[in-house]
Amino acid sequence: MSFLREDPLRRLAETALQALASGASGDAVESDQLDCKEDPARARLKGRNITQWPTRDDEAALMLAEAAACMANSGGGVLIVGVADKTGQPSGTNLEESWLRGRIYELSERRLTCAIEPVHLLGARLLIVIAPPAQELIRVRGKARHRVDRCCVEVDAGTWVARHLVRIGYDWSAQPSGVSPEAVRPAAIVVARRYLASSGEPRGEELSDADEPELLRRLGVIHPSGVLSNAGALLLTSHADQVLIDYRRRDHPGGDSLIRLDHSDLSVLESLQEVEQAIAQANRVTHVPGASLAVGQIRAIPEGAVREALANAIAHRDWTCQDPVIVEFVADELIIQSPGGFAEGVDPARLITAPAQTRNPHLADILRRLRIAEREGIGVDRMYRELVRLGHPAPEIVELPGPHVRCALVGGAPDVRLLRLMTGLEPPRRYEDLDIVLLVDALRRTPAVSATSLAAILQKEPEEAAATLTRAEATTFGGAPLVTRTARTARYRRPEFRFGEAARGHLQPDLPYYRHSREEVIEHVIEYVQRHGQIKNSDYVELFGVSSAYASTVLRELAGLEGGHLLQPGREPNMGRFAHYVPGPGFPPDKLDQH
Repeated sequence: MSFLREDPLRRLAETALQALASGASGDAVESDQLDCKEDPARARLKGRNITQWPTRDDEAALMLAEAAACMANSGGGVLIVGVADKTGQPSGTNLEESWLRGRIYELSERRLTCAIEPVHLLGARLLIVIAPPAQELIRVRGKARHRVDRCCVEVDAGTWVARHLVRIGYDWSAQPSGVSPEAVRPAAIVVARRYLASSGEPRGEELSDADEPELLRRLGVIHPSGVLSNAGALLLTSHADQVLIDYRRRDHPGGDSLIRLDHSDLSVLESLQEVEQAIAQANRVTHVPGASLAVGQIRAIPEGAVREALANAIAHRDWTCQDPVIVEFVADELIIQSPGGFAEGVDPARLITAPAQTRNPHLADILRRLRIAEREGIGVDRMYRELVRLGHPAPEIVELPGPHVRCALVGGAPDVRLLRLMTGLEPPRRYEDLDIVLLVDALRRTPAVSATSLAAILQKEPEEAAATLTRAEATTFGGAPLVTRTARTARYRRPEFRFGEAARGHLQPDLPYYRHSREEVIEHVIEYVQRHGQIKNSDYVELFGVSSAYASTVLRELAGLEGGHLLQPGREPNMGRFAHYVPGPGFPPDKLDQH
């Protein structure tokens, strides 16, 4: 496996081969850039009495050409041929690499030349097919496909070209619009000055007082050719002559629109301000007695989250599409739909931590200069923090067919008990710490977390999650540590953490696992046994805040007929300090498989 050279796709293949050699499944190593494929010829002929597997097979070549073209249309990728995609077991291939390279070239209408090299894995011959990024849309049998997550789906030429331009660094928003600066609307300039003046930043306030030519220059909306950039024309003129933001307010789902804002004669800045004001009028306020002045009056949907969601929709949408950004405010839920899918390179599973990617860098930069958007890369963070620390669900940001991106912010009255905990943390800056906010939210749902389980929630690596837990251990509430290590894992290299006594006592009425009945905590018992292989009386007491006698009774019941034999004694006699329970006949089989 030393065939690799300095190439990202080759390094990707090398990493996958090493993982497969170590026993990883095909599913585990696959990604949007790598796919494991059984030799289609062998798969088709499996079960027959074959003395020699084919070295040339047109059906196999066609299937591999389609897969390679799909990868090429998606920015390039790797096929590992001769591996079962589910198990990762090498089944091998006898296909000739030079013949296959030529057939893929012919089947792709002479548009795709792949690098194909044989390697050996656990005694089986495989082929590594590296499809380079396509410079024009590649079709096989008249159909063009591209990669969406781990699937190949058909793509039209317009969508592919838009994504390809982003991949190669083309920024539509920075191109000359042909619109003169004289077309700038005075009302748009007033709005721009208002955003700058209200930013609270000295430089923003100073810029708000600049004369118009200086303001336009410093905002960067003038193209070197002397006309407005496309972003400048969108933000400051009505040259688009179409609805840019379509806002509707409803009291309940399915209700009539109480307010509809869909002007076609305004600039984006004017439309944005109008929509923000309409949302503010409908966004009810909850008064929290005794809270600090900073959080005493709280909107159903935090204003910071609203601003970031709107700014993201404007900055990241596909402006080559004629559809407007649709904003619906229904009861206490704000839904924003923007045309175009996620920008190239955006990982939907890591929206909080992924480096900022936008198809409109110039437009995003102007919005930051106007202090409308947060600095690059933390807008989604802010949406999460503003909502979750008040007890609301995290934002739902998904790509839907069309394609378009849907961002849903669900608000309502704040969780006052949680709010008092968050504002009572020491040091106070922990209130602004998203990782701490997400940790607290996780511990409101489950009795204990580890660096590994927290990493998935934070969308970070386990080492970073461990640092968050260390930081939380040094954070206090009510004079006690916010979190503490569980007794069982206190000496582990990667311990588990639960709420400290003061935090747990404060949140006790809202914790679904603390001092609740057996039926209410069974799922947490299953998760604990899945992680540790057993549970002791002392574990149950610590996790669920009950007496030792009650814990002993519940565990015996779970090991008996009444508890469905979920557990069984770990030793006989199961008595004394070493008494414990392990999975019983009624333990969920899928949880046993994961242990």
